[in-house]
Amino acid sequence: MTVNSSLLHHSTQPDVGSAVVQVSSSVFFSYVPSKVHVLANMKSRAYAPRGTNERLFEEVEIFEGTEVESETIELCKLIIEKGAVELPEFPMFREIIIHENMDGKKTLVLDLDETMVHCNMSPLPVSYATETDINDLVFRVSHEGTTSKLVAKLRPGLVPFLKQMAQHYRVVVFTASIQLYADPLLDKLNELSGNAISHRLYRDSCVFIEGKFVKDLRILNQNIDQIMVVENSIEAIAFQVDNVIPISSWFNDMQDNQLELISTFLSQPVIFNCRSVPETFRQIYGISDRVRTFQLKKK
Repeated sequence: MTVNSSLLHHSTQPDVGSAVVQVSSSVFFSYVPSKVHVLANMKSRAYAPRGTNERLFEEVEIFEGTEVESETIELCKLIIEKGAVELPEFPMFREIIIHENMDGKKTLVLDLDETMVHCNMSPLPVSYATETDINDLVFRVSHEGTTSKLVAKLRPGLVPFLKQMAQHYRVVVFTASIQLYADPLLDKLNELSGNAISHRLYRDSCVFIEGKFVKDLRILNQNIDQIMVVENSIEAIAFQVDNVIPISSWFNDMQDNQLELISTFLSQPVIFNCRSVPETFRQIYGISDRVRTFQLKKK
């Protein structure tokens, strides 16, 4: 049996038409990964806050991330210039996250598709009952009595990454995909990782700007200084780009080691105890500086 794809569209969402390039024919996905060049290396650096002689940290292993293309910077600029936006209402989540953040941990927000997994949206045969290899995760999507089996490829090192991150952070998944698809997949990931993922947000918590589903971190109702994000589509966090660790889009490269590198980076006390995530990441990645100085072409 297969899911009727027409039932998965949000009828209230605008028609983005040719403005959106589909990564997949599936209605579950909603963003366009940026072109990225993997800089998969770590190295030690010492940083000083601007205008001071005091070093922020010394000999810390830095994940340099991916090269952010000019097209992505331009799109971030366009989204930001749309100005203030009204956030979706999600009061229950806000109350929970405030209460549970009393342990002092920072919040680590993880994107799902092409950051942690790549999902084959073609339904599997009913006879397909188990994973074909260790990186396959089979899950079921049900809607109005119709059920499909789907398979997600796990980015190398995902489960150890989730387990390690849960030791130091409040782990939240914020996806632009719909809950109908994301929940059964995240349930499976939590089974494997010992419930490392504590909270989830979906497409209905995004705002739609310039043909993109944008994740405004203000919806977490937390101090932005205490939130960091791992995201392959930088424009999805356009309002808070200095909170982002840019990771490459992942589809099937089983030699990829970016989650391992990010885990090393984020497991350092000087990082998970840093006073301000945006200030720290601004010195490493400098994305907001590029956005601020980017000159849009006059129409």
